[in-house]
Amino acid sequence: RSFGQLGKAAHDFGCGLRAIGLKPQPADISSKDHGGVLLYDETSAEWMIAAQGAFSQDIVVATSYATLGADSVKKAVVQGGVMAVVCNRKALEGMLKVAKQMPSLKAIIYTDVLCTPDECAADVPFHLAPKGLKLHSFQEVLEMGAKKPLKPTPPKPSSVAVLMYTSGSTGDPKGVMVTQANALAFVGSVSVQLGRVLADVPEANFLGYLPLAHILELFAEFYFYTSGKNIGYADPKSLL
Repeated sequence: RSFGQLGKAAHDFGCGLRAIGLKPQPADISSKDHGGVLLYDETSAEWMIAAQGAFSQDIVVATSYATLGADSVKKAVVQGGVMAVVCNRKALEGMLKVAKQMPSLKAIIYTDVLCTPDECAADVPFHLAPKGLKLHSFQEVLEMGAKKPLKPTPPKPSSVAVLMYTSGSTGDPKGVMVTQANALAFVGSVSVQLGRVLADVPEANFLGYLPLAHILELFAEFYFYTSGKNIGYADPKSLL
């Protein structure tokens, strides 16, 4: 994908989130009322498109490690008042089993990241969705946004960019509120540190495979995008 293609996909996804009912965050925000989108999937271009799309409409992005179970995701959704979850097709059934315990959730968007052809061909368990909860494929949300384009709603420096949940290695995952100003400062620091390392290799690319729910991976990738470099996505199995 070119930067132009990535940009269009991100803006379409942001408009798609608006089409399914999400709104820009309020001026006075707490972790309990942001109504944003939670990303619960493997590191991939789709993950980044979803995040950048949410940013384009000033929608908060909450994160959850793909290795965690549905119960941990449920706690993050309830704590943050999340309205939409992006998850892998393989995680759908588990999410739907606890959906009734997440009253703020209005939509689940599923991706086919690292799914086999047989898994992609399997029926989506619409029958498990409680009344009022919509299931959309990632592609459907892109198409919804393309059909209902909106101008970007640029975030303010004080806007919450990411509600980043820990891996839960010491108890329940805990959400850390990262503002857009924090994000820019982090990208700046990565630029200083990595910039020194990469000064002699301007053509260097980045291989993204660590969890994007981790703050180091997320902002390292942001640095590479803002510096106009390339990112390739992988997972530990493909690396080996």
